[in-house]
Amino acid sequence: MSLLAAQTALKYKQLWTVEDIFRTMKSVLTTRPIYHKCDETILGHVFCSFLALVLRKELQDRLESNGFSLEWSDIIRDVNELQETQFGLQGKSYVLRRQLE
Repeated sequence: MSLLAAQTALKYKQLWTVEDIFRTMKSVLTTRPIYHKCDETILGHVFCSFLALVLRKELQDRLESNGFSLEWSDIIRDVNELQETQFGLQGKSYVLRRQLE
């Protein structure tokens, strides 16, 4: 019985994590609130939400495989602080990125 309870608790935590990811990604992408009327826009919204979930999971997996264990809020803060400048000089293109402190 306890194994079933443990499995149920794990599934509930996974569901909560997915819902939290969707909320976070909607906030980060400033897509809240959205009201859909057409099937195509609903499917597009679901696709974008699922893609955000896949990208978040991939980022977390890559960070963990490199020895980083970070809270999602810290990752979002760091991503928001990234700065990139593109410029051209003597016919060549360059990209400068500011290092996080």
